This record gives sequence, structure tokens and C-alpha cells, in this order.
Amino acid sequence: MVRRPNELRKCDDAWAPDGAGGDVTMSPPDAVALVVEYLRAQDYLEGVTVATGRPDDVSARVPLLLVETIEELPPSRMPWARVRRTKVGLQAWAGPEPAEAVLLVRRAIAALLAARAVSMPAGQRIERVETRGEPVEAPDPAAGEDVHRMVAIIEVSIR
Repeated sequence: MVRRPNELRKCDDAWAPDGAGGDVTMSPPDAVALVVEYLRAQDYLEGVTVATGRPDDVSARVPLLLVETIEELPPSRMPWARVRRTKVGLQAWAGPEPAEAVLLVRRAIAALLAARAVSMPAGQRIERVETRGEPVEAPDPAAGEDVHRMVAIIEVSIR
């Protein structure tokens, strides 16, 4: 079997270029970091705070979109499959109307669904995004009376 020098192979849960003998390793791409980078680049989400951690005062950061890892899905047993799948949670806070939170989470999902085979500047790639159910309203008493929260789950396949 002939491999090109820049092909990647999996060895001991680290990704290494072929011929590196396992000496040179790089961590696999982080799905949440790629999703955040992609969403921050979207023009129609301008003015939205895209974060990976919940701020202490949510109402001061509205509109806010929180992106977080829910779980890493098992890798494929096929030796040629190099796609990593991650279940990612999206939480959107907006107000004063509940429809604004719905619109925010739907805009984020629409942008991510359009991200098929999108290469990021660092070389990682978003292969595909799928939704896992419809966004649901999840009241957040700590956020304030005029701030509404919507929650959605997506599955991101990255390479």
C-alpha cells in the first residue's frame, strides 16, 4: 500500500503525519472551537456574542450564543474514516421577546447546516452538521425577566 507523505493516520489517539513514526503528533480538531470560529465569521450574526462558557451576567451580554460539547461520539470502525463526530449544544439568549431567541438559534443552525466541507484557516474542516431535534425553550430565571433562552442540539462531523 502506497501512502502520500501528507496523509494522516491514527495512532494512540493522536494524529500524526505518515512517516513521523509517532514522534510528531497534533491534537485532533476541536468541534466547538471550529463551530465558534465559523459562527463568529457570519455577517448576519454580527453583534451576537458567541462564547464557550456562560458569563456571570447573561443579561448584560444579550444576544448571546453559547456553544458547548455534550459528548464525543464513538469513532467509526472503518480504518479509512477520519471523521470525528461530536454532539454539540447551542444555547441562545435574547430578548425582550421570546421570538428573538428562536430567531437567533435558528440563524445559527441555518449557518451551520450550510457549512458542508468548509475548510477553516488552520486546516481543519467541518464536514457536515445535522440537527438532533427541534430547538426548545428552556426558561432561565437567573438571566432576568426579559431574557429568553432556546436550546438546540447538533451533531458536528469534522476532519
